Amino acid sequence: MITIETYIRNAEGEFLPLGETISISFQANRRICGAIDMQVGYRPILRLDTWDDIDELWAYIVSMTVKFKKTGRACTLYPSQSTSLIFERIENGLVKVSSGGSTRRAAALPESELLTAVKTAGYSYFDTVESYSNQGYARQFSQLSQLP
Repeated sequence: MITIETYIRNAEGEFLPLGETISISFQANRRICGAIDMQVGYRPILRLDTWDDIDELWAYIVSMTVKFKKTGRACTLYPSQSTSLIFERIENGLVKVSSGGSTRRAAALPESELLTAVKTAGYSYFDTVESYSNQGYARQFSQLSQLP
């Protein structure tokens, strides 16, 4: 089981779930700070302590997931940090998901679960932000549509 939740960092430095950030003004060319909480089972992979430009981070994760689907391995770095996220196909339809920085975290899960979770959470993020901003996400929606 995998869960992926997006949080937006408000002006007070608090992290609010994406659905509760209606009052945040999404302006074109404005950096949106936030974090992704990703857990496989009860094992944390990405946490709120690794926050960054959430718009760029989601774009990176979507691109790497499409690459992973094609090649069996992909990685990305956070936009402003040395934290990495790696997807690596292992045996029997499983994928190893790991993140690294000062602390290394890893877990394995069925590939189909990972792809579905990234697609669902990615659509949720881009749909929400697009509805509050003038930014277009045609490329990200196209990439997400390539996932099962």
